[in-house]
Order: sequence, then C-alpha cells, then structure tokens
Amino acid sequence: MSNSEILQGMANSDLTRQILFSSYLFLIFLTMFISLTLPVEKGIGYFRFVAVIFSLMTLFVVVGIIYFMTQTGFVMEELVFNPATNSYEPNGITHFSWLTLAGVIMLTVYLIPIILRPGDFL
Repeated sequence: MSNSEILQGMANSDLTRQILFSSYLFLIFLTMFISLTLPVEKGIGYFRFVAVIFSLMTLFVVVGIIYFMTQTGFVMEELVFNPATNSYEPNGITHFSWLTLAGVIMLTVYLIPIILRPGDFL
C-alpha cells in the first residue's frame, strides 16, 4: 500500500472528517466564549494559540488545493464508472477543466498580496 493510498483512505474516512469538523467548531465556540467573558489581557495567550492553529489549517488547505490542481491539470480525461470492477475508467475523451482555471485565479488573488507584502502576514 503506497503513501498516497493511505492518505487518501484517511481523507475519505468519516471519523477523520468528524474529528476535524468538531475540533474546528470547538475552537470557534471557545474563542467566542473567551472573547465575551475575559478581558483581552487574560485571553491573549489563548488568542495567539488559536491564531497559530487557524493559520496552520489555512496553510494546509491551500497546499491541498495546489496539490489537487497540479494532479488534475488543465486538460482532464473523462472517467466512466464501470459497475463490474466498481471503479472509474478513462474513456479517452478529454476536456478543459474550468475548475482548475478558477482555482488558479482564486489562489493568485489570495497569494499575490502575501508575496508583495509578506510583513503583513507574519
């Protein structure tokens, strides 16, 4: 079993999705609770911790989107589901991927300010 298959199995696992969603929701609710109940001076350590976690999550999402777009490319081959083998098989027809083009445009809009003014994002 290759690393890609292991990671793909983990990403498609319902347990992994539930853990990530629950953790994210917990951080949002705890942040709201602390910001409403504590003075800023006492909660600043927690806010820095949460900022680092949200930054890492955003970084992993951007890296995942870039990985997806590099794997699919601009010209994709159409896949057809084969019930006999229970898998998708290429049928030889290719088409232009508008999703990849939109992803490149969106990531450019997102990353250009970071590249031009990195001091604002550190």
